[in-house]
Amino acid sequence: MTTRRWILFFGVILSLLLAGLWLLNLLGGGILVTVAANTIASSTLSCEQLPTTDEAEAVVAANEGLFEQVEAVNPDFVSVHVLPREGCPDRALLAIAYATKRDREAIEAILRESVGYSRPGLLSLPWLFDVPVRLDNT
Repeated sequence: MTTRRWILFFGVILSLLLAGLWLLNLLGGGILVTVAANTIASSTLSCEQLPTTDEAEAVVAANEGLFEQVEAVNPDFVSVHVLPREGCPDRALLAIAYATKRDREAIEAILRESVGYSRPGLLSLPWLFDVPVRLDNT
């Protein structure tokens, strides 16, 4: 193949890849980004950075109305639970399971409006009342 044909060939391949990524994002690729960010962020937290299981459960109990609002986004598919951290005895985080991109966006909007919400960085987990929150697409 000539140089010109190689350039054309790679241009077509690159265009197809970019179109695929665009389509993936359009169809809910944000979910994949969230899953990757959750995995990276939750694995980088040390045991000492996590609250105890009792502290995480206390946050859920003290903010029952907020978590009922989160679960009301899609009652059949959204759930909030305290998730013990593997390898960290008596340490946990909050896990919110959701089904669709629309569910995730609604949950994030509710959390952002909460008094105890913070997000230290783009690829970090959001925190709610000093407890990290992981969003899990189920």
